[in-house]
Amino acid sequence: QVTPSVAMRGSLSTTFRGPPQPFLQGRGTSLQFVGAVLAFKAVDTVGNPNLKPETANTANIGIIFDRGGFYGSLDYWRFDFEDPFQVESFNAILGAYGSNGCEPGGTGVGSETCELLSQHLVFQPGASGLVSEVQRFEVNWINGSDVSTSGVDWLAQYDFQLGQGGMLTLGTQGTHTIEYVVDDFQDINGVFLTEGVDFAGNLNDNRNTLTPLVDLQGNLFAKWAMGRHRVTAILRYWGEYDDPEAIPSLQTVDSMTTVDLTYNLSLLDDALTVNLSAFNLLDEEPPRTQTDLNYDPYTHNAFGRMLKLGLIYRL
Repeated sequence: QVTPSVAMRGSLSTTFRGPPQPFLQGRGTSLQFVGAVLAFKAVDTVGNPNLKPETANTANIGIIFDRGGFYGSLDYWRFDFEDPFQVESFNAILGAYGSNGCEPGGTGVGSETCELLSQHLVFQPGASGLVSEVQRFEVNWINGSDVSTSGVDWLAQYDFQLGQGGMLTLGTQGTHTIEYVVDDFQDINGVFLTEGVDFAGNLNDNRNTLTPLVDLQGNLFAKWAMGRHRVTAILRYWGEYDDPEAIPSLQTVDSMTTVDLTYNLSLLDDALTVNLSAFNLLDEEPPRTQTDLNYDPYTHNAFGRMLKLGLIYRL
């Protein structure tokens, strides 16, 4: 507690996580879209009894300011993961198979690398070994590429006292991911698949084991309360990010902003509460992406405007 209004906080820690049982054994099958052949193929995910625990070193440091009606905090965080649990990327395996010249007539035919990559691929009966002839994939749970990620979280709000016991709160909160650096990707045999880079601010679709990572997202909020009435308005923002593998017009995924509005009314001495909400009040559409659904379902919502009415009665 530096002063009555200012406090500092921070921590250093090490953690580990043992592999869950489904990661160690068994087999699961799903249909996945394979970009190289523009078709859905069966992907068998196989357990790995040789998995080691994943470990992490974590750190954060922050400052808190609390004075009068204002409260704010700013925190820097960092996570360094070693041997994280990952599933081999079937798209990366197929890409490495082609780039290493493993197709018939290629410079790598018969090499150890091609033989190891072929263990992941099941070809059509009588096939010659072309990429277009792959029928299904076999991928494994592995201790994958080390990951280092860091960022900043913020929160700031101010409470205004209104007459007759009312309260108005204005604020903002969000996070900025500074980096999400991953080492080179390899398969279970140590064969190089794709280069590791900083994946923050990237769609990461069908090209590695990661989901989209928007590097800036946050919201502005306003809350008003007076007697039995409460109104909350939230403006949500997701920043733009990149998809370098898309066609030129879609290599930048646009930002998206939505507005949610909620009204609460308490009746019968607070025994009955009426809630009315409008999510995505302005009916914004998600930005277009070069994916199966034409938008990023990990980040955005395609439902459009949604209205919700709720009644709660307490006995």
